[in-house]
Amino acid sequence: MTTNRTGKERFLELDYLRGLAAVSVILFHYTYGYDNGLRHFEPGRFYFRYGNLGVQLFFMISGFVIFMTLERTKTSMDFLVSRFSRLYPTYWAAILLTIAFCSLVPAPFDYGHYTLTEVLVNFTMLQHWLKIKDINAAFWTLAVELTFYFLMWVLFCFKKLRTIEVLSVAWLALSLLHQVVSIPFGNILQQVFILPFAPMFVAGVVYYNAWKRGFTPYRIGLLVASYGVESVILYNTTGSVIPIVVVAVFFLVFFLLVKGILVIGPNRVLQFLGCTSYSVYVIHETIGETIIYNIKKVIDSAIVYVPVTMAIVFVAAWLVMVYIEQPAITLIRNFYKKRKQPAGNPNLAAR
Repeated sequence: MTTNRTGKERFLELDYLRGLAAVSVILFHYTYGYDNGLRHFEPGRFYFRYGNLGVQLFFMISGFVIFMTLERTKTSMDFLVSRFSRLYPTYWAAILLTIAFCSLVPAPFDYGHYTLTEVLVNFTMLQHWLKIKDINAAFWTLAVELTFYFLMWVLFCFKKLRTIEVLSVAWLALSLLHQVVSIPFGNILQQVFILPFAPMFVAGVVYYNAWKRGFTPYRIGLLVASYGVESVILYNTTGSVIPIVVVAVFFLVFFLLVKGILVIGPNRVLQFLGCTSYSVYVIHETIGETIIYNIKKVIDSAIVYVPVTMAIVFVAAWLVMVYIEQPAITLIRNFYKKRKQPAGNPNLAAR
């Protein structure tokens, strides 16, 4: 029997997981990622080597949350406005902060050198498809997220959301085939159907359906298949079993959450991490590595520059969340509600 949480306003544990995933990715970039960019590793230095797997956790959470959002959405425009208000204002703030900071402060790599075309295209969030450099290196995941949103939006528009678990079989099969053999139009299919990340999105969607409607043998089979395909992808890309074990932990944690076995009460630290997860993610990499670059000139110790950089970036993310993200979401959604509200019936839109 699955735990019924449909009366809850939010699935708090997912917010907590999102925050922990953000911290994981940040630690990866500030340790292994930074030195990997320099092609210089120092013996004995702390490297959070597999912290980038937090991205896989993000995608699993997204599969769960987006399906939850769509099932509560009445029109396709409602969904588009919801996603736009959630993503774009904070993203734009991250672009401006990154450009300003890396232009004023000495930066590593090629940070801080952007053409007008790169800046303008980045503002659309479509730079990946237009082959334009990301202003912030972490933005590549947003292209994956947007593609997933688009695919789910298409299913919503054609009233086919209920078929997702059937379609997921074909999606996983295509993802696996792309890994093991050369398929016609493979590069195009990889882009359109985000094949390297499909298993994590499928897992998130299936866990949502299990949370809402219960586990079935078919859903359990889909989860096993998702994990199996993801394991093949991870081994092909890393040559290590460690990421496979880490992702197994993700699947286990989701199972325990969905079954109601793992329940995490209110926690201010985890709540803060969850609330700032998006703003800190889109800010952290380029700005953070620039801060590290300058701190290392004075003190070349990860014990110093990692926590100091994280503190600065989280403060910046909190400010963006409080003064840009939350007000923008409220402003855009309220404006949209007023625009769609029929004349002469002010209460209709609230029902």
